[in-house]
Amino acid sequence: MSRHATAIISGFLLCAIGVAAAPAAAQEPTPPHRAPPRTRIDGIAAPITGGLAAAALGAGLGIYVAPTSQHSPDVGVWRGGIVADEPFRDLLRASSPRGISIAGHTSDALMLGTIAYTALVDSLLVPLVQGDLDLAWQASLAHSLAFGLTLTAGGIVKRVTNRARPYERECATNPSAPGCQSHDIYESFYSLHTGLAATSAGFSCALHLERNLFGDLGHDIASCGGSIAAATVTGLLRVVADRHYLSDVIIGGLLGFAVGYLVPMIVIPSRASRLEGLSDEPRSDFAWSILPMASPGDSGGFAAGASVFGTF
Repeated sequence: MSRHATAIISGFLLCAIGVAAAPAAAQEPTPPHRAPPRTRIDGIAAPITGGLAAAALGAGLGIYVAPTSQHSPDVGVWRGGIVADEPFRDLLRASSPRGISIAGHTSDALMLGTIAYTALVDSLLVPLVQGDLDLAWQASLAHSLAFGLTLTAGGIVKRVTNRARPYERECATNPSAPGCQSHDIYESFYSLHTGLAATSAGFSCALHLERNLFGDLGHDIASCGGSIAAATVTGLLRVVADRHYLSDVIIGGLLGFAVGYLVPMIVIPSRASRLEGLSDEPRSDFAWSILPMASPGDSGGFAAGASVFGTF
């Protein structure tokens, strides 16, 4: 992933933090007959959550864009694979520079798509369509925090481990080969592409499986499975592009998924808890729900989309 793309994503999420935190900061005095405003998330104040997310994103972005040297570090370089790294590299690596380039760009697109879907659809659009403003800002803050934690941890580990990327061994005989002049040539461990995609996948799964985002078990499981599949393909393509070893991908995926799954469990209350908080408040005159749908087309094809409905 280019450093410009990382900066754009982090900037977007930083803006989302400001927008998401606004509802909690702008609560007006509550009339005696109304329940107190929910300015806290399971005991964690929303401003604190937003502050942690902004700090994590800022630290991660700072570490990631900080200049590094393309020369071999003085401390020592970790070269070569471990366990099954080398067999999987031989099996999956693209055989041509064009194939390597295509795999790299495709992994970029998949990672960005997974992050964007979780940030814009799962965390924002679906809760807003359902009329759940609390979930929208809680999920936006939580996803920004999870993204920032993964970005920060990955940036630190990359700088400390100094693992050479798989193709680095060939740069001694062909310095002009693609990637040999890259400044991140000694930042192979672990794969941040996989880590960030898995963070968003884990976050999406937590919303669907633990917080019943769609309110339908089958659709929630399918959405979680789709995000896991996208993160998995992203990781495999990093091996195909010869940017990472399999061990880089596995560790990045496991750590990223764990962060993405656990953060919303801590920050976002269960749907039952939120409904209890709403019990003393006037009910809305209408409610909306959104569910994915798929059905055979009229001409024998297959159609997929979303079903949105409400009551007045």
